[in-house]
Amino acid sequence: MQATENAKYITIGRGKTNHIVVPTLSVTDLHARVTKVGNEYWLEDNNSSNGTYVNEFRILKRRLQPDDQVRIGNQPITYRRLIKAFSRNPDDYTREFAELEGVWNEYVALKAQLENRGISDQIADLAVGVPLIGLALGRLVGAERSARKRRELADLEAHMTQVYACPKCGTPFPLTRDSSYQMLMQRSINQKQGHCLAGCGAIWTI
Repeated sequence: MQATENAKYITIGRGKTNHIVVPTLSVTDLHARVTKVGNEYWLEDNNSSNGTYVNEFRILKRRLQPDDQVRIGNQPITYRRLIKAFSRNPDDYTREFAELEGVWNEYVALKAQLENRGISDQIADLAVGVPLIGLALGRLVGAERSARKRRELADLEAHMTQVYACPKCGTPFPLTRDSSYQMLMQRSINQKQGHCLAGCGAIWTI
């Protein structure tokens, strides 16, 4: 649906060009849109994989009411946020930046889970005992597990470079302790008065 004099729309998705950016795996690049027709707001799914929901019912297109509970994939979004996007400051990315706290926390938890699983595998190998599985076979199993762990960590970090980034310009943040969500927010306040550290002008925090 194209924007006209009587209808404007905003898009929602994981892609950086959307009006509302939701950087989670359950949301597709261009997941849904909201169209304004007169004083009405219509939410429409864009053939997404994980669906668009209103009051826990999966919808294709529906007129929104102020008390509706909207969910894009697994991510709840308030009616107020959807409507605000029609009149927001184009550089205001405070909501999207705040959502990166959950992205960072999820990354830390998944990374710790992968690393702890590697330790558990080593303990399991010791419990079985080299005499039972043989020294050569034991080394092979250990090497395969180490390779799998490296692949999974690499996949996790590759995904993070796509979603853990400035929600406006897409500049990825380093996956270091110095670039945790809290550290980024503090540096933004101290160095850029709450704006993007890369200089795109996006407002991260007020």
